[in-house]
Amino acid sequence: MRTASWQAWAALGFSALLASLVAHTGFYYLIRRYPITSVSPLTVLSPLFGVFFCITLLGDRLTARIVLGGCMTLTGVFIVALRERKIIETGT
Repeated sequence: MRTASWQAWAALGFSALLASLVAHTGFYYLIRRYPITSVSPLTVLSPLFGVFFCITLLGDRLTARIVLGGCMTLTGVFIVALRERKIIETGT
């Protein structure tokens, strides 16, 4: 920790303050205001934005493995959303 640069401390501060405090506060605000079935799919956007910003800002390469993982994640969210919609429509 003694040899950590100011960038490392800034990243830690960003993670602790913005990612944790601000993001969780906003998420709990949304949960209080909207049904959880509407809010929960938004959580899948976090990894998508993470990949996007790593590619655009940090210069990481977009590989087939990353694309496949993203497709699998979105497919899972689609299945859950479709199932919840069916449950709401039929009442069972």
